[in-house]
Amino acid sequence: MTYPRAKPWFRPALMAATAPAPGEMLMAQAATKKVNQTESSMILALQKC
Repeated sequence: MTYPRAKPWFRPALMAATAPAPGEMLMAQAATKKVNQTESSMILALQKC
């Protein structure tokens, strides 16, 4: 006989599949910094004209 799960929304395998891989958060932060630096340099270049 099977019983319904106490927490049907909690599936450890699904959580592991959707968790960020090691280093993904650091890559996302680095990409954000690069975009901000590029944007800043473009604004400075336009202000010099």
